[in-house]
Amino acid sequence: MVQNLINYGKSLFDPLLKPPDGLLKRFKIKTVLELWREMGTVGLLKLMWGMRKNMQEMQHYDLSLLVKTRLIDEKLIQGLLKKTAIMKTIITIVGLDRAIQIQRKVFTWQESGILETMLMDPEFKISDLMTSQGLIDYFARGRKNTP
Repeated sequence: MVQNLINYGKSLFDPLLKPPDGLLKRFKIKTVLELWREMGTVGLLKLMWGMRKNMQEMQHYDLSLLVKTRLIDEKLIQGLLKKTAIMKTIITIVGLDRAIQIQRKVFTWQESGILETMLMDPEFKISDLMTSQGLIDYFARGRKNTP
């Protein structure tokens, strides 16, 4: 039955806003291991040093207007700045083409991990959705619960 789905009644974006316990830690560990595999120990140390330097440079930009207008919150801004600093440093160390390859690898498994939490239970049969407006009910209920 549709009500037995793991995410029944939840917004599709809940896992992005409130990821399940351990998911971010798993992503962080796996990302560091992948970067270490691709860049080696010296490359990883250069990345940590360069990222810190790039973060300090980016802190000089005044992004408070975005926070004041509530377009974006401070935590998200810091996260985006950190990701930008990481990518800029990786490009500096290994070059643009290799950095893109590394980023694609990381995004591929991160994306699948997030989608697993967002989508339906694998045991669910699509035929169950087609009965009694299951799909419409699933998404309509999720939309009502969105703030």
